[in-house]
Amino acid sequence: MTLTLEKEIFSRIENLRKSLKKSGFGAALIYQNVDLFYYTGTLQNGALYVPTTGKPLFMVVKNIDRAKRESPIENIVPISNPVKVGDVLKQNKYRLPKRIGLEMDVIPAKLYAKLASILPCEIGDISLNVRLQRSIKSEFEIGMMKKAAAILKKTFAEIPNMLEEGVTETEISARIEYFMRRNKHQGVIRMRAFGMELYAAHLSFGASSATPVHFNGPVGVRGMYPAAPQIGGNTRLKKGVPILADIVAGVGGYLVDCTRAYALGGLNGKFLQQHEDCLKLNREIVKRLKPGEIPSEIYADIIETAKNMGYEKSFMASGENQVKFVAHGIGLEVDEIPVIAKPYKMPFVAGNTMAVEPKIISPRIGGVGVENTYLITQKGAKNLTGFNMNLEIVK
Repeated sequence: MTLTLEKEIFSRIENLRKSLKKSGFGAALIYQNVDLFYYTGTLQNGALYVPTTGKPLFMVVKNIDRAKRESPIENIVPISNPVKVGDVLKQNKYRLPKRIGLEMDVIPAKLYAKLASILPCEIGDISLNVRLQRSIKSEFEIGMMKKAAAILKKTFAEIPNMLEEGVTETEISARIEYFMRRNKHQGVIRMRAFGMELYAAHLSFGASSATPVHFNGPVGVRGMYPAAPQIGGNTRLKKGVPILADIVAGVGGYLVDCTRAYALGGLNGKFLQQHEDCLKLNREIVKRLKPGEIPSEIYADIIETAKNMGYEKSFMASGENQVKFVAHGIGLEVDEIPVIAKPYKMPFVAGNTMAVEPKIISPRIGGVGVENTYLITQKGAKNLTGFNMNLEIVK
């Protein structure tokens, strides 16, 4: 088992302290599981108290023994219920500041209301502080993402061997997941947005990819059940239809997102041209993945370029399935920041990791596209998933 380096954890906590001070907070209470993992190195049920001065206190409901084995934090104590932080802090001689921060984008309203009623201090939102910090990846984190990318490279190379006429989306998705798990993919895929869920091996044949789903992504699927529309379906593979494989792999908590297109036997020239145009759009985005560039400006330019290509109604899907971004941050969660979208105006910085996904999906017939995960460096973008991006015809 690979543990997060001790120096990595304490560097993250120190950076959080600096951010808290700058924003006028005296401490933070971290509850969300992914954020807890980021700042402690272990995924346990509990709460982490980080004062701007003094040692952090990790209060664990379950399991404290595992928390002590996996986390380098010195002060780890039991807590019977996460809302009883005030009592535990007092017992351990911690004095609450005037203003404390919570991840108010994700904690339940009931938990917030309870804390607001029992903590004798002002409560504010530090979700942006946390998300901005997490958006800048360290060498340790990049190393994990590179391992995840290596799994994807093997997986996409194996997919052509899985494709045969008559096979269902569900069957191929299951084969992909089995292959990935055997190659040490972690299985679980995490998202921050409320109500959003994602399946690792998202696969769709032809018109199935144009079927709207609730998930905020350009590629749809008919699905098997209304309760789980993203997990494949009974659509059977025919020759001459585009196949989209949108796959996320994870190692040590860290995720990498990638899409490749295939076809069995051959494909209409229209789809081939659309895929070439997706590659052109991808290049236009990637050349601007560098520190100082403004995501909202990139978005406006790419939308205009796609419109001039004739894809105003099919770029990033169509109708109710059309999404309003062309790239998203990725790391411990699929939906991290930055985002290349109209509202996002904060400039890129070195260490941001972006999943860039130009796709053209036409209603009732499906579509093509590509997706890669990039690391933004001082010299520009480095493709972590830089293997073959061409649409592959399987004979």
